[in-house]
Amino acid sequence: MAEARPALPRRSAGVVLHLTSLPGGGPLGGMGPHARRWVEFLASAGFGWWQVCPLGPTGYGDSPYQPLSAFALNPHLVDLAELAEEGLISDEERRALPDAAAACDHGAAWEHLRPLLARAAALRPSVVLRDASATELGPGLLRVDATLANEGRLPTAMQGGRAEGIAPAHVVRISVPVDRVRSGQRVRVARGLDPGESERLSWIVTVPAGEPVTLELSHGARAMQSITVRPGGAP
Repeated sequence: MAEARPALPRRSAGVVLHLTSLPGGGPLGGMGPHARRWVEFLASAGFGWWQVCPLGPTGYGDSPYQPLSAFALNPHLVDLAELAEEGLISDEERRALPDAAAACDHGAAWEHLRPLLARAAALRPSVVLRDASATELGPGLLRVDATLANEGRLPTAMQGGRAEGIAPAHVVRISVPVDRVRSGQRVRVARGLDPGESERLSWIVTVPAGEPVTLELSHGARAMQSITVRPGGAP
């Protein structure tokens, strides 16, 4: 006769605690250093479970059991300190919010935090072509240089999981036909430019004397910028 096995091979204990019961850097608390320290405490105390309760965006009455979505995370629980470190909000904006050290305040979150997060979510990368030039290397032979730079506050491509690669790439095209491009790619695809990062682009092409060369920057189907250069002349 087979030996019966217990349904639970080992006993364990846990705690029921919603994230809004923890202090944090905003009106409701959140998934910041306080939450991480709480997890470390649970582990050190021998607890095996943390039941967090639903974390969706709350509706009327602000009950976590009556969320507006079963899949979305409540944006009011985002760690504001990390947003400030990434430059998406300023330290002054973060410090101006009501603190959840004493009690969570859903009304303050709706009135003050929601507009702040909306502005942060609206930020985009700002990719530009700059410092374009054309240098004559010989009769009909040009070297074309330019810098592709992200002057915005977000990276140009999403990273991690299934989101990676979904965002359309920034593309730089040179007007010279492909059979006259001696060095470099006629269509250059750029991905993953972080804020403040730049990439130097260079081509060697053959062109008739006096013919200008145009560089075009696009993002998906949207044309963004066009620069025309000539040997010895400014764009």
